[in-house]
Amino acid sequence: MLHSINASIISQFGKDPLDEDKVAQKRSLRNQFNYQERSSQTFNLPIRTKGMKTEPPQRSVFSVEATQWMIFDAYMAGWEKMAREEMEEAAKGK
Repeated sequence: MLHSINASIISQFGKDPLDEDKVAQKRSLRNQFNYQERSSQTFNLPIRTKGMKTEPPQRSVFSVEATQWMIFDAYMAGWEKMAREEMEEAAKGK
């Protein structure tokens, strides 16, 4: 009975559709390009955490009030000192 059913299917469709499934199961999916490189096969290392405890640096509170005139006076004192040093070097050279 089973043989007659298969024969009628083969006569109607030309081949047994169950044979294709058997062939497909036997074939395995392979990489058609055969592309394997060592660089593409990376090894991921686990992330390790490191903890370190140090003593906090010494701190001190420092505050100064600076006005525009204090800044100008300090600038002029530095400029006068630089001019005096240049004059002393010129005097030494003579």
